[in-house]
Amino acid sequence: WLSAVRSWPSRRCCYWMSPACIAPKLVQDIARSIVAISRDEKVSVLLVEQNSRMALSISSRAYAMSTGSVVLTGESKALINDDRIRAAYLGGEV
Repeated sequence: WLSAVRSWPSRRCCYWMSPACIAPKLVQDIARSIVAISRDEKVSVLLVEQNSRMALSISSRAYAMSTGSVVLTGESKALINDDRIRAAYLGGEV
């Protein structure tokens, strides 16, 4: 899967878009690898992910989108507890 992590020309940033159906164990492995790449290689990672809980847990900043528009942005640690995010993406109720 590492070949799916594409580098921007500057090599200071890369992005990852996960396939729709992958095993939960593989998701954990990918998340650990993304964190390691960001930390060890000193690159920013743009993560496009439907698993909101995982994405918010490994990221420092997040952008929530709805119908192609950014509707909420902020630090991931704050957004994971935001009622709007919980209701829309994490299965919680407001």
